Amino acid sequence: MKKREIPAKVMHEPNPMAWAQLTPTREHMKLAKNKTGPVLIEAPERAANSPLPITKATILLRRAYPYIFNCAAYMLTHYKERIKEGEFYKSFSMPADIFYRYCLDDCTEQTQYLKEEIHYLHKENSSKHIRVSQDRIIYGYPVIVTFSYTNLKTSKDERIKNIDQDKKVDMVEIQILKELMTYEHGYLNVPRAFYAKIRRIYKKMRSNVQPLIDSKNKGDYREVINSIKNMADEPIGLEEAARAATVILAQCNVLFNIEQGDFHKIYLALEYILINRKRGAKKQTYNLLKLCEKCAPEYTREVGGKLYYKDKKTACRFILIMGGMVKMFKPEDKDAIGIEKIDLADTDSWDTVEVFFK
Repeated sequence: MKKREIPAKVMHEPNPMAWAQLTPTREHMKLAKNKTGPVLIEAPERAANSPLPITKATILLRRAYPYIFNCAAYMLTHYKERIKEGEFYKSFSMPADIFYRYCLDDCTEQTQYLKEEIHYLHKENSSKHIRVSQDRIIYGYPVIVTFSYTNLKTSKDERIKNIDQDKKVDMVEIQILKELMTYEHGYLNVPRAFYAKIRRIYKKMRSNVQPLIDSKNKGDYREVINSIKNMADEPIGLEEAARAATVILAQCNVLFNIEQGDFHKIYLALEYILINRKRGAKKQTYNLLKLCEKCAPEYTREVGGKLYYKDKKTACRFILIMGGMVKMFKPEDKDAIGIEKIDLADTDSWDTVEVFFK
């Protein structure tokens, strides 16, 4: 596809960005041992092939990182000529309001959260040893965010050091390890501000089921049933509503717990589906256990080198919630991601995720 044919609300996210977030512990250690990367490693006194545990790496790449990766992918897709390449980083700069637009699109309700998370990155200020090739390690950051401002007073209390003062920022520069900003290993088609839109849909889904939760907490069974009937697409009877209430309340527990992980597992699961899609596939199946290992490892456990479910019902409910979220994408965003439907395959084992593509 030629650049001019790419719709404005579509972006190509480089596969290495998804890889950096999707690699679970066992694969991370194997890649480090084989000296392929980029691979985060712990400290200079540790052996050069000693990997940073993936739990730390995942935390590192959460919070502000998905937003920044989305902004970088959008720049790569539509304004590649504005990206500068150095020895270890690719960089780009833009007015602050444009930066937030590329990170958030129309999800402006998340602006304050994103600003707070960027300030957290500034305060954290901890370099990592990162293997950028088979024979080279750098000591630095995967991503560097720089704020620029003018016409400030000289007193220290007027300098940019907290979220209340960042209204003075007029320019933002982003530097990202260039290994993460390459199409050499392919890319994913996703909507602009993909992560922000997942967060927004989650909030809407939670708001939709809140009356049901409130009724349950009050012990008002009649209101629970009425809430279920109101949520149904077609009229349903008392028995059917009662069965649906049991299922939906169990899903609500999983839905509410997703927020503790900052919605990250939903974002990763969709990326995992896309990065493993076979070219031209209209329907494809995925192993539920493997998907959870990559995207929601808290649903799995490893015993004797073998992977098992920690709670299979929770894993299944997670997939059903993700399928519900896909249905809530706007038509243009659904076109961008290319996923029509996600569900569990109708089998006795419920071990297979079934994905239908547009």
